[in-house]
Amino acid sequence: MKKQLLLLLGFALGVSQSQAQTVFINEPFNGTSIPSGWAQETNATDGGWRVNSATNLSSQFFTIPANDGNMAATNDDDCNCDKSEERFITPSINLTGATGVLLQFDCFFLGETFQGATEQMFLEVSTDNGNTWTVIQTIAGNANWRTISVNLASYVGQEIRLAFQYNDNGGWLYGAAIDNVLVKEIAQYDMAGLSGVLPEFVEINTPVSLSGVLQNLGVATINSFDLNYSVNGGAPVTQNLTGLNIATAANHNFTHGTPWTPSNAGPHQIKIWASNLNGNADMNNSNDTITLNTTVANSVFQRATMFEQFTSNTCPPCASSDPQVSTFLTNNNANGFNTKLNVVKYHMNFPAPGTDAAHTPEASTRAQYYSLPGVPHVAMGNAFQGHPLNLQQSAVNNETNRPTVFSIALNPTVNGNEVSMEASVTSTIDFNNSNLRLHLVLIENVINASDFNPAPTTNQQVFNYVMRKMLPNANGTTLASLTAGQTQTINLNHTLNNLIAGNMNNVSVVAFLQNHATREIYQSTAMNINAANISEMENINAQIQMFPNPTSELVTIASDSD
Repeated sequence: MKKQLLLLLGFALGVSQSQAQTVFINEPFNGTSIPSGWAQETNATDGGWRVNSATNLSSQFFTIPANDGNMAATNDDDCNCDKSEERFITPSINLTGATGVLLQFDCFFLGETFQGATEQMFLEVSTDNGNTWTVIQTIAGNANWRTISVNLASYVGQEIRLAFQYNDNGGWLYGAAIDNVLVKEIAQYDMAGLSGVLPEFVEINTPVSLSGVLQNLGVATINSFDLNYSVNGGAPVTQNLTGLNIATAANHNFTHGTPWTPSNAGPHQIKIWASNLNGNADMNNSNDTITLNTTVANSVFQRATMFEQFTSNTCPPCASSDPQVSTFLTNNNANGFNTKLNVVKYHMNFPAPGTDAAHTPEASTRAQYYSLPGVPHVAMGNAFQGHPLNLQQSAVNNETNRPTVFSIALNPTVNGNEVSMEASVTSTIDFNNSNLRLHLVLIENVINASDFNPAPTTNQQVFNYVMRKMLPNANGTTLASLTAGQTQTINLNHTLNNLIAGNMNNVSVVAFLQNHATREIYQSTAMNINAANISEMENINAQIQMFPNPTSELVTIASDSD
């Protein structure tokens, strides 16, 4: 189909002054139509890019998270049409007389592969009113919204247009979304604090490294600056950094040379900022400070996180990736002793019209919780979401190296197919959060392809960690407030009648604590429910009951499930 250039009538540029800096474009996409002055090029039958809410722009497998009101998006999953070189184009931007110019925009783009095709996204520039385009940045896929900054200094003195190009490369992929497009003149010196790294829980009298990311949003390249931090409003701790070369829009990863050693328990707030940029004052103090909060505990535990994979026995990409996934999980001693990852695999009834006998409604609930874009897909709490082969060992290590204040002990008993599950949760600090939920999951450790009816439509022969029941359901059990040293015990019963391999000795329980609002995994554990294996149960309990103080105020929450 011949490309059609859809030019929208009208032209409007938002211009304002902030510290004598011109704002060329400030577009939050608050309406429900493409803003005046914007245009697009599309081959698609659905009209291409649209402006609306995240809900209205989403589809079954391309779920766009909320960001900041409405946004602009193109959805290839919804139409499965030709979205090759689909451009969303800004109004003309006259940079004559500017000194330095920066583009910032929010972006949601998965960069996924499906059925052999990989979607792409580019930022392009045109100096001839859209007749020709040059790629100035390739946008990488990410499971979350993120803010991208691009230095436009090379185009100062010219009139340009920018384009956000999505390309499905002829496949049936997902799409892309953008929001809060800002093109502005920038100050000579402006160092912004982007993010910091500080565990949510730290141990008293133990040095803690303070690290994070700064970004140069000024015209000048930064060669030196002072890095400062303050604890609870106290005197700054300063380190002078020299020999740097931080260009405009470039990020700088830092670790302060003086660790913080907390001397008293309880909540603490840390503020980190840069100053003395090349010997000059920062000219925009509104974005300087990184603020971090943590709780100091008298003792902490090793954290084990979750690998929740969405898969299907009718999904060829799931089958092809399974050998590498299995190796990765083995290397992390999944569902075993000294594990970093505990695993649950939710079987889905797609790609449509697939029917997977291991699918349960609870799998659909978890898919909705994580805004599942398709399979294969893995969620590691709020630390990672995406294709399982994109999960790096470093991400797992970063998550499991963060201390936690929670331990979980499991004590199952089995009578035929009936499982009586006792799970005990202990905290080393006072913890009052209504979003804390305990999930108990019964899984079949191994299911052979020959056990399925209907049979799998892929060549995968063995399926591991297959979820059969979540107790009491996919929403878990909300825990009451915990005080330091207190144990809450949850008792749940279930008769497991939907086994596929049909062997209770092939069943394990996985337990994990999750913040339902943020999706963070605080702790997890797993064990085989075979009651005869008493030594294994004792070993696991010994491993996870690290809190040295005796517990008190035993609380029992009983619930039965069919």
